[in-house]
Amino acid sequence: MGDNETRIPTLEEVLKQLKDRMSVNIELKGDDDELVDKVVELVCAQGQLSQINFSSFNHGFRQRIEQQLATRGINDVVNFGYLSYLTAEFPKVNELLIKNGDGITLDFELLRTHPTETRALIAAARERGLRLGFYFPMAYNEKEEDYEVLLAEAADLVITNFPDRLSDFLHSRSNTERPKSAKQTPEIVIIPPPQE
Repeated sequence: MGDNETRIPTLEEVLKQLKDRMSVNIELKGDDDELVDKVVELVCAQGQLSQINFSSFNHGFRQRIEQQLATRGINDVVNFGYLSYLTAEFPKVNELLIKNGDGITLDFELLRTHPTETRALIAAARERGLRLGFYFPMAYNEKEEDYEVLLAEAADLVITNFPDRLSDFLHSRSNTERPKSAKQTPEIVIIPPPQE
């Protein structure tokens, strides 16, 4: 690497750095079962399963994670966020939201483009006491009014491209009472910008 290049840490390095300090969202991409197996193996080897929230657009990965844990004799609750950006998926996602520890993580723009369907899914998840998260698409320029919406929706998890903005916003609102449906101050997940 040259002097101007930034080294991206491995997942193992991140887990070691954050052990017993904060929750970690691991988004599992694609459809590679072997990758899921390796991630589960690493999380178990680090003893950090309770700190991890897995998420994926591939909703079948939840079952794969459970299978991998079962082979290790682990029956702990798996925190899994069903990522979704299509309202056509909502009936399927709603059926999946029956296991303890599950949650939904929705594209923030669904609140604007499909408010009725999105709020109905949110209400169903809240009724079951499930975690509610939102993510901002990579090209989305997050604004304070967007964070106000998430505060009003009582988001438990926010995946952001601008952690400093969101952190400053939350800090400025730290004395504001959160809606009763919220479990705590939202977790912030930092998504680094793509490397050029």
